[in-house]
Amino acid sequence: MFEHIPDHHPEIKLAGTVLGAGLIKPAIAQAVNSPTKIYQSTTSSESQVFVCDNVTFLDNPLVVPIRRVAGTADGRVQTAYFANEYPGTLVWSADNE
Repeated sequence: MFEHIPDHHPEIKLAGTVLGAGLIKPAIAQAVNSPTKIYQSTTSSESQVFVCDNVTFLDNPLVVPIRRVAGTADGRVQTAYFANEYPGTLVWSADNE
């Protein structure tokens, strides 16, 4: 599931090289299970963008777009990357809890 991500996002490959390739999958899982912010995607009403400020590389948090699987409460990781700007409207923040 995660193998294609480094091919499309070189910063993920670089982070894996610097931090250890075995840490990328757990980092993505952490972003999905414990995001610090969630944005509604600008490209699909079926997608949300999870941001994890607790997982960073070069001062940029990990961003994981998730697409809802039709007819279920589940989602699928679309990709992952490090960035300091996020598409969409903020719909949830751990700071507001």
